Amino acid sequence: MSFLEQFGGMALGLLGAGLSAALAGIGSAKGTGIAGEAGAGLLCEDPSKFGKVMILQVIPGTQGLYGLVVWFFASFRMGLLNGTIEDLTTGKTYQGSKLPDEEKGPFFRWLADFEYRRLGLPEPDLVLYLDMPTDQAMTMLRQREAATHTKGDIHETDGAYLAACRQAARQAADLYGWHTIPCLDERGRLRDIDTIHEALWQAALPLLTQEGENDGNTSF
Repeated sequence: MSFLEQFGGMALGLLGAGLSAALAGIGSAKGTGIAGEAGAGLLCEDPSKFGKVMILQVIPGTQGLYGLVVWFFASFRMGLLNGTIEDLTTGKTYQGSKLPDEEKGPFFRWLADFEYRRLGLPEPDLVLYLDMPTDQAMTMLRQREAATHTKGDIHETDGAYLAACRQAARQAADLYGWHTIPCLDERGRLRDIDTIHEALWQAALPLLTQEGENDGNTSF
């Protein structure tokens, strides 16, 4: 379980998607070869059965197609094909929260090297991190539950887990250079939506201006 806690998420998702395509392709190739050998022997004795042999030859090849379809669905679900790769940033928070403080830094560096350099996944030019104290977040969650007559999930009701996630996120923000925007003002009061929106806009504006001057490859 310790391996899954440290390296789960995107890494295991990519591994599963790759294995689904690779293993299906290998099995398909092997099945096609076996059917081809048997078909070649049959055609030597009765060439008139070419049509039936061809069908039997093609059927094993479809398994590789199924594996490729699974890869596409998995990749799309993870955001690799539709430009919504969420786990690359938020996943660091959830995964890092399960590690001791002294292990967070090495894990974050390993994950960045694995995702952005070894796998070649797109690295965001800017990450905006909204920092909310855990006690304030818990209060707002309870207010939402009361207003909507719902109950938070096991993570939203676990104050210790939310605190660990915030600590991991703040450490990741320092390490990766995320732009941190506090949700509380200097007096500890919740900032209004317009104020936070303006802070987000001012942080993103330089990149948006730059995007208009280059090829438009800026990512967030």
